[in-house]
Amino acid sequence: IKERIARGERARRYDWWEIDQVKNVSEEKTQHPCQIPTEVMLRILKITNCQLVIDPFAGSGTTLVAAKQMGIRSIGIERNPKYCSIAANRCASEFAGLATGAESHS
Repeated sequence: IKERIARGERARRYDWWEIDQVKNVSEEKTQHPCQIPTEVMLRILKITNCQLVIDPFAGSGTTLVAAKQMGIRSIGIERNPKYCSIAANRCASEFAGLATGAESHS
């Protein structure tokens, strides 16, 4: 970051934390096109004292996975059926016995 600023460039948002982006070769990569790293959500959740996380755009399920890893209850909502399936499958593989509620509501 210091080098970018010294060159007169702005720091990119993802430069502030040294966390690799989720790429096609990442172990945690799903089929969601805009997946964020679980570590980002873990760091965000660590600075809160929340007991319940509601993610109205569950996408790839990253927030739900991070919450579960920290012992925080979570609710994921996703309008897009494809992304809902991605999140539900990811959560089911991360923690067995999850009630997904992934049924379609038109």
